[in-house]
Amino acid sequence: MAVCLGALLIGLLLLFSGLSNQGVFWLYIGLSYIGSVVAAAVTSEGAQAKLQFDAAQKRWRELEGLWGNKAALSRFQSKLNDLTAKKKEYLALSALRNEKLRKLVDQRKERQLYRYLDGFRIVKAEISGIGPSRRAILLSYGVETAADLTRRAILSVPGFGAVYASKLLAWRKSLESRFVFNPTEGVNPADVQVVEQEVTSARLRLEHDLTNGPNDLRRICQEIDTARSSLQVSVHEGLKALAQSEVDWKAASIPIKPVVAIGIAVLLSIAVGVPFREVGTNTFRTLFLSTSTNAQPAKAQNANLTPTAKTTTETVPIVDAQAESRISFANGVELSKRGRFEEAAQEFQRSITLTPDSAEANHELGYALYRLGKYRESAESSQRAIALYPKNAETLRNLGLALKAMQKWKDAAKAFREALKITPEHPPTLYNLGVCLHKLEEYEDAVQVLQQAVHLKPDYALAHYELGLVYLASDQTDAAFEEYTRLLDLNEKLAKKLYEAMPSTPQRPSPSIPPVTEYYRRMAFFDSISTADS
Repeated sequence: MAVCLGALLIGLLLLFSGLSNQGVFWLYIGLSYIGSVVAAAVTSEGAQAKLQFDAAQKRWRELEGLWGNKAALSRFQSKLNDLTAKKKEYLALSALRNEKLRKLVDQRKERQLYRYLDGFRIVKAEISGIGPSRRAILLSYGVETAADLTRRAILSVPGFGAVYASKLLAWRKSLESRFVFNPTEGVNPADVQVVEQEVTSARLRLEHDLTNGPNDLRRICQEIDTARSSLQVSVHEGLKALAQSEVDWKAASIPIKPVVAIGIAVLLSIAVGVPFREVGTNTFRTLFLSTSTNAQPAKAQNANLTPTAKTTTETVPIVDAQAESRISFANGVELSKRGRFEEAAQEFQRSITLTPDSAEANHELGYALYRLGKYRESAESSQRAIALYPKNAETLRNLGLALKAMQKWKDAAKAFREALKITPEHPPTLYNLGVCLHKLEEYEDAVQVLQQAVHLKPDYALAHYELGLVYLASDQTDAAFEEYTRLLDLNEKLAKKLYEAMPSTPQRPSPSIPPVTEYYRRMAFFDSISTADS
C-alpha cells in the first residue's frame, strides 16, 4: 500500500508539472498496482515462513522428548550412581557391624532393663482401673508387656486416653524402681545374633544387586543404542528442517517501513519521470512503441537483471552450509559421546569446512583427535579453537593433554596454567600440571599443585600417587610413605607401585596391604571409571 501511495503521489506531481500525457498516467497506475501486489506477496511469504518455522520447532520438541525418554544417558547414569552407592554401602558393612556391636556394649543397661520389663505381661498384671477387656484390647494392638508401654503407644489405642495412660505408666515405673543393673553381665547373645542377621541380610542383598549390575548396565546401553538408531534419521531431518526454516523465516521477515517504501517509489518515479520530461510526449510514444515491437531492448533488460537473480540464488548454498554445519557438529558430538572418535572427527572436519570460524567445532575435533592418539593434529586444532575463543578452559586443557602426550612438558604446563586461570579449582588440571612440573624437576611447585588437587578431591588416587613420586624424587621418603598409606584405601595397585618405587633400605616400612576378597576384585570395574586422568 505504501508503494502504491508513493507512486500515485509522484505520478500526480509529474502530470501537473507539465507532462500531461495519458500514457504516463497509466504507467504510474501500473506501478501502483505492481507495488501493492509485491507488498502482499512479501507479507504472505513471511507468514508462511513463520508457520513452517513454528512447525519445525514443534517437531523438534517432540523429537527432544522422545530422545530424553528413550535415548538419553540419564537412565544409565542413574543406574551407575545406584550401583556406586551400593558398592560404598557394601564396603562399609564391616564398619557398620562393628558400630552396631559397640552400641550393644554401650547400651547394656538399657537392654537389661528392656529384658527385665519384657518379662512382665500386661494380661497377667493387676493394674488399677485396667480390667481384662482393656488388657485384651492392648494385646490386640501389640502392647503385650511393660517394655511396650510408652505414652505414644498407649494413646494410639482406641479408648485409651490420658487417665489410662497415667495408670499404665505408673505401673511400669514401679517395676523400673525394682530393677538392678548387673555390670558384669556381657552383651546378650540374642542381641548379637540380631545384628549378625541384619548385616548378613544386607550383604546378600548388595552382592546380588552388584553382581547383576554390569549386566544391567549393558542392557541399558543396548536399549539406548537401539533407541538412538531408530531416532537418528528423524533427528537428522528434524534438525536440518529447523535450521533451514529458521534462516528462511529471518530472511523473509525483514520489515519494510512505509516511509522506506514511499522513498523507493519516489526514487523510481524520478528515475522514470525525468527522461520523460526531456524527450516529450511524442518521443515517449516512440520509445514505448519501439520497446513493444523490438525484442532487443527487452533482451538487454533481462541481461541487466541477470546478476540480481544470480545473487539471490547464490544465498541458498550459504543457508544450506550453515544448516549442514550445525548438523555435522551435532552428529560429531553424538558420535564422540559413544566413543566413535574416528567418525566424530570426520563430522567435525566437515563442520569446520563449512564454517571455519567455529571455535566449538575446532575444540571438539581437538578432543576427538586426542582420543585417537593423533596428538600433533589435536594440538593444532585446539590452538585454532583458542585463537577463536581463548577463554575456554576445556580447550586449554585439551591442548595441554596433547602436548603432555608428546612430552612437551614446558608447553603443556603453560597450557594447564592458562586453564587454571579460568577454573582454578579443577583437580584433573592440577594433577596434569603436577605431572609436567615433576618432569621439569620443579619439585616444590609440583608438590604445591598436587597437594591442592588432593585437598579438593581427597579420593583422587592418581594425584596421591604422583605426589608420592614427587616426594621420592625430592628425597622426602617419609612423606612419600604417608601417600602410600593413603593409597592403601584408595587403589591397591597404585599403592603397590609407589611402594616398589621407594628405595630398598632397612628403614623402608613393610607393606601391610589388607587381604582383598574375590568380590572386591570383581568390583574393580567401577574403580576404573573414576581413575581416568582426563
